[in-house]
Amino acid sequence: MLDGAWIDKPAIRELCSRYCQTIDAQDSEGWAQCFLPHGAFEFYGHVVRGYAALREYAERTRACCGGGT
Repeated sequence: MLDGAWIDKPAIRELCSRYCQTIDAQDSEGWAQCFLPHGAFEFYGHVVRGYAALREYAERTRACCGGGT
C-alpha cells in the first residue's frame, strides 16, 4: 500500500455512499455532483460526460423509469 493511501479510504467510502443514496432518493443533482465536472458515466457502450449531461441523463432516466414525484 502506498504511504497515505489509508487516508483516501474514508473519502472513497463516503463517495460510494453518497452515490447510492442519491440514486435511491432520485436526486439527479446530487448524483451528478458525485462526478468531477468533466467526469463520465459509461454503460452498455454509451458515455455520458460532463456535469450538465450527467444531470440531464439522471432526470430523463428518473422521468422514464424511476416513477418519481
